[in-house]
Amino acid sequence: GNESPKVSVAGELVVTSSFYDYHAKYEDKQAAVSQVPADVSPEQQRIIQALAIQAYQVANVSGMGRVDFFLDGDQCWLNEINTLPGFTDVSLFAQNWLVSGVTFSDLLDELVAAALRLDALSAEVAQQREAELGELREQFGRSQAEIAELTTAHARLHDDNAAARGLNVVRLATAWL
Repeated sequence: GNESPKVSVAGELVVTSSFYDYHAKYEDKQAAVSQVPADVSPEQQRIIQALAIQAYQVANVSGMGRVDFFLDGDQCWLNEINTLPGFTDVSLFAQNWLVSGVTFSDLLDELVAAALRLDALSAEVAQQREAELGELREQFGRSQAEIAELTTAHARLHDDNAAARGLNVVRLATAWL
């Protein structure tokens, strides 16, 4: 779930090449340098962390995620939420957590525990939803296909509303989870 996400310090990718392309990212070890924590003021660090949590929650992310921003002076712009960031002990994701006081081993333990909690919650929600659908079939005399169609329409409406809310967040933007 994403009810109370944890956030690391923000890290920074300092690009030394003129353009950060495939070659710069994967072949030229001198094209970019990781800097953890990022070279920002304590206030900017706090804002970036708060915006990362907000973006993570609005996008309804669960599990790990890296929230990337562009920083232009005091303006912070959301770039992306990467739910499958590089995940080795030398990746920026792991480096950010290490500087935040969480070892790679502890990070793995926390992610496995979170996945198990989410799995248990998913099973509980599935059982609850099946019971609710049974009640609806009984109460309204609708077939399972009709209820599924209504549920899908409701989910689309919910997703459209969430996307609309997300557009407001994009202009806020921020850090790493």
